[in-house]
Amino acid sequence: PARGPGPVAGADADYRVDSRADSRVDAGAAPGADARTPPAAGSWVGLGALVALTLLLWGVVALPQDAGPAYDDREAVVGNPVVEGALPARAAFARDYWHHLEDAGHYRPLATLLLRVDRAASGGPPAAPDWVRFRRTNVALHGLVVALLGAALIRFGARRGLPVPWVGLAVLALHPACADVVAWISGRTSLVSALGASSGLLGLTFLRRGSRRLALVSGAAAFAACTIALLGKEDGVVVAAVLPAAAWASAGARAAAGAAAGGALSLATVSALRLMALGSALPASPSAQLAGLPLTERVTLGLAAWEQGLARLLTPWRPWPPSTHLADLEAAPGPSPRAAMLLAALGLVAVALALRARRAGSSPDDGDRRLARAGLAGLAAACVAAVPLLQLVPAGELFAPRFLYQPLLLGVFAVAALAELPLALLRSARARGVARAALVVACAALVPRAAAVYRERASFWEAHLPVHAEDARVWNDLGNAARERGDGSAARAAFERAVELDPSYSRPRTNLGTLALAEGDLIEAELHLAAAVQAGPRNPVARANLGNLLLRAGEHEAAAAEYRVAVELAPGRGAFHRGLGRALAGAGDAAGARAALEEALRLDPADGRARAVLERVDTSRPGAEGPGAEGSDAEGPDIGDPDAGDPAPGGQGEARARGEGT
Repeated sequence: PARGPGPVAGADADYRVDSRADSRVDAGAAPGADARTPPAAGSWVGLGALVALTLLLWGVVALPQDAGPAYDDREAVVGNPVVEGALPARAAFARDYWHHLEDAGHYRPLATLLLRVDRAASGGPPAAPDWVRFRRTNVALHGLVVALLGAALIRFGARRGLPVPWVGLAVLALHPACADVVAWISGRTSLVSALGASSGLLGLTFLRRGSRRLALVSGAAAFAACTIALLGKEDGVVVAAVLPAAAWASAGARAAAGAAAGGALSLATVSALRLMALGSALPASPSAQLAGLPLTERVTLGLAAWEQGLARLLTPWRPWPPSTHLADLEAAPGPSPRAAMLLAALGLVAVALALRARRAGSSPDDGDRRLARAGLAGLAAACVAAVPLLQLVPAGELFAPRFLYQPLLLGVFAVAALAELPLALLRSARARGVARAALVVACAALVPRAAAVYRERASFWEAHLPVHAEDARVWNDLGNAARERGDGSAARAAFERAVELDPSYSRPRTNLGTLALAEGDLIEAELHLAAAVQAGPRNPVARANLGNLLLRAGEHEAAAAEYRVAVELAPGRGAFHRGLGRALAGAGDAAGARAALEEALRLDPADGRARAVLERVDTSRPGAEGPGAEGSDAEGPDIGDPDAGDPAPGGQGEARARGEGT
């Protein structure tokens, strides 16, 4: 391809500005933004090789063919009427992401629709879809994010005379921390958000300064990109903040103004959709761990959690657990030493990059200087991406590796510039190249081990044991994993260990009661379920399973009372409405039973059991809802607490409990 003055070879070429390429410079254009030098062909070859390596590593080498659902993957798919096709696709835009279990304040319709596409294509029985297909879609989305971002960097680099930040792009593509996004099916919410960001950045590189419609085109691109990101996950709000700066760097002030307007319009549109669907225009987690703490203490804990997160980023060879728990952090009031260290480290990094930008060379076209300046901008963008996760708005999850995905995406120049700081000590260009390659190979070699954590539910929670062996939630979820594989004795032992560690935690008591209920031991089941309701009065699964126990015993009015509480706590759970309908029918309240069963069918039109009960109620068959009629409405395993980034799971039919002590 033709090059401007001063051509240099290789994918890391420092492209010079060709002032003859485009004389129509926006009056508000950023310095050096008038370059139109075509990218070197080697850059596109390098990007293709990196994308191919990404797909091969994540989609073949690190993907077991017998992989199952991990963490809350099963709960996001099985029993979700939108994903399973029982409700029309438009229903995804009118409900919480977890409405089929219990509302968690998450509005992510695009992620839901992608799950729906995978479920329709995977086939298999309702409770056992092809989980490998879901994982392959995640890999494809990750590869697409890398490809779009790489194309944007190549085009932007040619325009601004910047080398392509290959190290930063490779870290995003191959860092083992990304397993929390790529290998975990529910992690695709982060992928959809990143897809919006990367497509928006690429779109901005096609803007033509001097165009009469520059602001309009820039605004349309920003609106589309921000809307995709926001409909994937709440952290898409960062895209609206970053795109105007990228538009300014790419095409000047008019483009930046258009991007800002487009982002603002997108925020208003998605907020309106969210308000109509969830009743709240702003993101919120109704069960956040830190909701009762003052802002300063929440932010201090958030910074401490991010200090651990950066440690995971810099030491990926260590066997880090997949999430940070509150007990891992210093909860003492006042400034945290970890938070102070994190802020000091960020300050030192910024100073180092600033000094390099100042001293790298005297020429305005010096590649090192330009990379250092881009690194400072990338560091700022990465910090902006972290702000929504600093507990400014209380969130259930303190930190998880997926929180690094968007900062890595927006901070590719920062990662590349930071990598160059120690590499500058090597005088030989070949030695620096070998060091860069060694870093990429080291990341790639650790991917299979990181992905193995998400092979199934058991492996996910077993990865917590070295650090969180005294955490009742971990043992409760290990018990659910054992139950899923049919090992009742191991499940019981794990649930009992969870109760021993935290007697006030209601979920393992619910699960012990559910096990006894499945075994037909109604006396033991009643003891455990009554204790679960006492420990967690706002645990809807405990209420529903106690209601089922009472229904089996023929105590219809008492059962209806428990089901009413469960329905109030988790109104989107069709099975709870079905249980209430059965209890009311047994108590002789045909009108109430009909209303409850119709609501169950509205929530899940594919619920054949609710339809059969409704038919019996309509035909007024006496005694149809006596003990044991139509099998059990027990709601299966009762699993961990909600989490703000991606809500905590439940087992088959699990509802996430709310309130203290659950």
